[in-house]
Amino acid sequence: MFSRTISILFSLAEKSLQTQTQLCEDVLIERATMANTLKRRERDGLILRCRDVHDRRQSFITLTPKSRQLLSKLVAAAREINNTAVKGINQAEAQKLLQYLPCLKRNPNLYLS
Repeated sequence: MFSRTISILFSLAEKSLQTQTQLCEDVLIERATMANTLKRRERDGLILRCRDVHDRRQSFITLTPKSRQLLSKLVAAAREINNTAVKGINQAEAQKLLQYLPCLKRNPNLYLS
């Protein structure tokens, strides 16, 4: 599964019923890429599009039961990976790491030397 799909699913898990524009902003994916990705994930049964009852041009994207089940497996795997990754790191170091992670998300092309 591609990382962009995982990012989209986690974003929808945090805030259900998002527009395509909101998802693009949240997971930092271009509109055209997002449109193609959502089309494939809808075909795969991982997302649903729901039309806005007040504005039929607008649609909201939400998770399906299939994607919620997949997310629970991903969360369990992520916890296991995280536990392995922080083995040997003390609480203060872990807090610093958590402080810097949002910066890395905002700057995905950042290279550390």
